[in-house]
Amino acid sequence: MNIHQLSLHHDVLHDRLLLRINTTAHQELRVWLTRRLALGLQPHLERLGVDIMAPQATAQTPVHSEHTRQMMAEFKQQENLGK
Repeated sequence: MNIHQLSLHHDVLHDRLLLRINTTAHQELRVWLTRRLALGLQPHLERLGVDIMAPQATAQTPVHSEHTRQMMAEFKQQENLGK
């Protein structure tokens, strides 16, 4: 499944989020995220963000501590929000 478009809508009345995912094959997936579910997913999504945004260790890039990786991911997230 290749994602073409993401949409997130807040339903104030029911206090939940509707995540809509459109694919390049013109399919749509709708997922309701309640507050409880979103709070349960939050630490996992933050960890995923750290893993994706932190540079891979190579000969030129030293292995960073977990705290440093977290700080780098937060910095990158703030940088992206500022754009």
